[in-house]
Amino acid sequence: MEAEKVYSTEARNLARRLLRLMRREYSDGCRGNIDIESAWHFFCLHANELAKDEAFSLRQVGKKLADYNSLPQRVRQGSLVLVGKALALIAEPDKLDQAAPSAKRIASEEKAWAINASSIDKTTKSSANAREAASEKSAPNNQTENNFLLTAEQRRLISFAPTLYKLDTPVEKIRSIGRTKQAIFNNLGIYTLKDLLTDYPRRWEDRRQVQKIADLRPGAFEQIKAVVAEAKTIVTTNRKRLLEVEVLDESGSLKLVWFNQPYLSAKLRPGVHIVAFGKAEYDRGPNLRMASPEFAEQAENSPSFGRLVPIYKLSAKLYQSYMHKLMFKLIPACAQLMPESLPQELLDKYHFLPKSLATMYMHWPADYDQLFKAQQRLAFEELFALQLRVVHKRTCRQNQQRNVFYHDLPNLEAEFQKLLPFTLTGAQQRAIKEIAHDLSLNHPMNRMLQGDVGSGKTVIAAYAAFAAVRNGYQAAIMAPTEILAQQHYLKLCQLLEPAGLRICLLKGSLSKKKKMQIAAQLKAGEFDLAVGTHALIQESVEFANLGLAVVDEQHKFGVLQRQALSRKSGTHLNCDVLLMTATPIPRTMSLTIYGDLELSKLDELPPGRQPIKSRCVPFQEANRAYKFIASQVEEGRQAYIVCPLINESDKLEASAAVQEAERLKEGVFKKYRVGLLHGKMKAAEKEAVMEQFRQGGLDILISTTVIEVGVDVGNATVILIQDANRFGMAQLHQLRGRIGRSQLQSYCLFLASSDSPSNRKLEAVARLSDGFEVAEEDLEIRGPGDYFGTRQSGFPELICADLLRDRHLLELAKQEAAIYADRYPLEEDLNQEESDEEEN
Repeated sequence: MEAEKVYSTEARNLARRLLRLMRREYSDGCRGNIDIESAWHFFCLHANELAKDEAFSLRQVGKKLADYNSLPQRVRQGSLVLVGKALALIAEPDKLDQAAPSAKRIASEEKAWAINASSIDKTTKSSANAREAASEKSAPNNQTENNFLLTAEQRRLISFAPTLYKLDTPVEKIRSIGRTKQAIFNNLGIYTLKDLLTDYPRRWEDRRQVQKIADLRPGAFEQIKAVVAEAKTIVTTNRKRLLEVEVLDESGSLKLVWFNQPYLSAKLRPGVHIVAFGKAEYDRGPNLRMASPEFAEQAENSPSFGRLVPIYKLSAKLYQSYMHKLMFKLIPACAQLMPESLPQELLDKYHFLPKSLATMYMHWPADYDQLFKAQQRLAFEELFALQLRVVHKRTCRQNQQRNVFYHDLPNLEAEFQKLLPFTLTGAQQRAIKEIAHDLSLNHPMNRMLQGDVGSGKTVIAAYAAFAAVRNGYQAAIMAPTEILAQQHYLKLCQLLEPAGLRICLLKGSLSKKKKMQIAAQLKAGEFDLAVGTHALIQESVEFANLGLAVVDEQHKFGVLQRQALSRKSGTHLNCDVLLMTATPIPRTMSLTIYGDLELSKLDELPPGRQPIKSRCVPFQEANRAYKFIASQVEEGRQAYIVCPLINESDKLEASAAVQEAERLKEGVFKKYRVGLLHGKMKAAEKEAVMEQFRQGGLDILISTTVIEVGVDVGNATVILIQDANRFGMAQLHQLRGRIGRSQLQSYCLFLASSDSPSNRKLEAVARLSDGFEVAEEDLEIRGPGDYFGTRQSGFPELICADLLRDRHLLELAKQEAAIYADRYPLEEDLNQEESDEEEN
């Protein structure tokens, strides 16, 4: 092995001088503002004064700079990287704790660079650069057509060595950040270099094209090249300092304005040529202007112009121009530190970019093709990790041993159906068979039952409870509100008491004595089925032998609350769990949030039900809506009017139930019986009002969203939702589900402003009657970022992946995770994840 050479002080000083100039050139974006070729010739001239072997080594190290000015920008960058690495090892051996490179090592570096440079030329599709085009044509015939290289050597990224950073380097140790900006980055969740590398842009702006001033489009973000004609500072009436700059190009003139930035006048002197990027807007007349545009004297000197420019999520104390300069230095230098997380087989199979290259392209793509490939690779990685967790969760749950055993399930199903005064739909029969199959397996049931409003989920819960009780176990059904719990209790008593089941209702509004009495009876096994609210999971409540836990409207409970009910079975029983929701879940969401659960879907309504007729009503036609409600009441029907608020608010312009009830009672509905229901009423008051409405004692019920779930009054045929634009699509569909509960034709009216930006969602809900279609449309409109609104729902935090755009990748990730799960043990991660969920 060739010995590493130690260079003289003169050689090290010479290398240090050239290295300083190269770093300045690199920081300026490799634009040629520093005359590197002249510096190289000066370097060679003085190298001749050194010892012969040192002079030869130094010339070999730096020969890539001989024709620097004629190289394409990206090849320039690579040349600086290679030469900079070698020179740094000569100039700063003590700092780097490394010896200088040998001739053999230099030759190896040059060979590696030659391969990398060829790769970059091939991925850069700038037809304007003849040299790059020629380089692409001369690429070897066996090059891949995927615009990146797949061998280990070719996957090496360019790095501007010496980089002394590691992925866990704190941001305050990074040059250009330091302690002065540490707190700002920490507030953005960026603590280390890795956090900075994975702080991907939220969007990209194409600043490659320059528009003439005469061709600017109002409202569009455009880039111009112009010369400053005049600059003046104006003090406004409220003492703000306004800098007005008039710029010209060959097609016309444009006004640029900045508020409270008078210092810019020193840079924007008449005669200065600038490039500016901003939004063109009308300036109180036919002329356009740009307010607070980004600008530079020469685009070639700035990473913020002449390319696809990343736009980062920043705080008020950071600017995009600062981030551009910082990331333009860091990303090419440090992206290679990102470890590869995908198996090589998957990289080859799907032609994915390596992690390091994808990281660089995600921040600084040369074109949209590179950006697309980077997004696809990083999105797949996120979805693959997500699906691995899903597989492991499912495996962990399936490894639990069943000790709640069921017998004679087919006969129990037949016996149960004899109790029903109606025929089950096909979807209900399918769901019952799926549950019966789960109860016969060697591991506990974990099933999600999702069904549209009015599809008959309560009957399915009744069957599961009936099967548990007939096999000697207790069952519990937990609902989020007392109204819904009361509704379930009444229905279950009607269905199951004739079969001898002992049913109790446990809710928070009961007296302490009554709750203690019911808890004691549950512990003694005197009740077979408990229906209730959160009161069921109080510490004082114990079951004798709970075998089945049903959670209705499960997304309204936290993870800890859902688990608490199933743990009421004690340590000796692994309780079967059935989750129910009337909020239909799009397929992409079900693969992520509930991918570890078995899913049942009720997609049929009971026979005889008529589709609800829905329409949007503008505020100016509110009286027509009230007259329609009155006509329905005259025919003996009942109606709901839903308001978003309980009382009027100075902060929100929206109808309030209390004031609306008073206004309508004394106005258009003066001769009808009008009731009021909202969440701040005492439980006994709410139940009294609901019972009065159920029995027909009220014609119109004015309410808040407290009636969103569980209210079932067949005679109610109209619901008017005030300020409908303030509700989400799923909530609107839930509210609409309060009607259409019988064979009577029902009507839903969405009252909202005719020019509201949320009219698209109202029109979608009015157009669609199927809850699953509403859910898909909701996902399309809102996006997947926070579909259920809370972290406790278990929704994964995706950075690069988008469940709408990347549905195909989600399917691929699901397939591959099933294959590779054994190679990625995640038990520790899963345990930590469960712990995190419980804390929330």
